[in-house]
Amino acid sequence: MTGKEIKELRKKLGLTQEEFAKLLGVGYTTVNRWENGKNEPRGQALEALERLKTLVEEAEEGEDFTIEDLKEILKDVESGKLVSNLSGLIPGSLLGLVAAGGLVGFLTGLSTAFLIKKFSEGKKKRKK
Repeated sequence: MTGKEIKELRKKLGLTQEEFAKLLGVGYTTVNRWENGKNEPRGQALEALERLKTLVEEAEEGEDFTIEDLKEILKDVESGKLVSNLSGLIPGSLLGLVAAGGLVGFLTGLSTAFLIKKFSEGKKKRKK
């Protein structure tokens, strides 16, 4: 992922470099270096960035959720409210993954949460 792509992703999410760094669990200077092409993300940071990019693309399509929905969810991650807010939506075993896995666990859980929500909505429509 290029520095330009990282900056574009951060801007689409409406985050400062400081907020983005906190969300990813890295320092502000790390994000700054990525965006300026001085360093490249690796490991879990790269995995999280790639998944965030995919989620932003899906949100822009607006079929299951919007970019505003995604921004609200990311605020929950940053504030530490994520696990309590997801507790009614996803199974406890997945919540454990989210809690233990940080942002990468969250991103995995988020896509699963949306699939579960869609599945539940579909079952309710069929019962009517």
